Amino acid sequence: MKKKAPPIKIWIWVGFLFISLQLIILAIYTIIHDEGKHKIFNNQITTIEKKFNKKPELYNIIVIGSSLTDCGVEEAIYSDSIQLTKIVAPGDYFYSFINTHHLIDHLLNLKPDLVCIQTELAAITFNKNKNFTAIEKLSSKNGYIFKHFLRTYQRAFSTKKSAKFDSLTHTPPDRWVKKVENLDFAFNALKKLNLAGIKTKIIDIPRPFKTEQKMYTREFKSDLNSLLKIYKRKLDIEHLNYTGETLFYKHFSDGGHLNETGKIMYTKWFLNILKKEINN
Repeated sequence: MKKKAPPIKIWIWVGFLFISLQLIILAIYTIIHDEGKHKIFNNQITTIEKKFNKKPELYNIIVIGSSLTDCGVEEAIYSDSIQLTKIVAPGDYFYSFINTHHLIDHLLNLKPDLVCIQTELAAITFNKNKNFTAIEKLSSKNGYIFKHFLRTYQRAFSTKKSAKFDSLTHTPPDRWVKKVENLDFAFNALKKLNLAGIKTKIIDIPRPFKTEQKMYTREFKSDLNSLLKIYKRKLDIEHLNYTGETLFYKHFSDGGHLNETGKIMYTKWFLNILKKEINN
């Protein structure tokens, strides 16, 4: 005797319950994730405040960026005159830094001598002006969670070392220059730093040589330079392009994050540039 298939109503209810469960998981994850980021942000601000209060006579610098900055900039006091600190969060957190965490208010209170913003935050995006639907956001978040645990597992048990030679070992993600009309929030916020006399610059965190050759097409460089000129014209914010030693895969822990050797090389270059800025 042929078994009857479940009525379509049952499948509809199963689908409804599955989607509802996913939305509940997403909501819980988002709340926990956002609270965690807010706590980390506040801890970074508190730490910097203590450092500045302890050594107010130093030339105090805050670098703002993503995990690239976290892996690329070494916090320390250099030459008994420069104190380098950083505020970081994974991904493109520029909008949230300014509008959710009130970054500018904190910077005005901290009164650093110089603020440096990573180019990826100020000018580059991985999403080409797309308004994601709820389903796409859910799919993306599920994928992120899965990739996070997979990456953690791989790092814990992998014995594979970074490539030593300049060979392209992965496909760099597509990148686009941010649209000027989407950056009004940044221009308005950074203007407050300008009026308060706090210098601001945009800085590059380098990638492996072969990766940069792939990413920096003629069109991309043209669009990026156009936006950086707008920052200069509107707010007198200069762009510090990396001009140090060529960095290869042996200087990175993966396709984009500097390892300890790369971090030392980059920070050394960065400090030499800053010393010239201070002396001028």
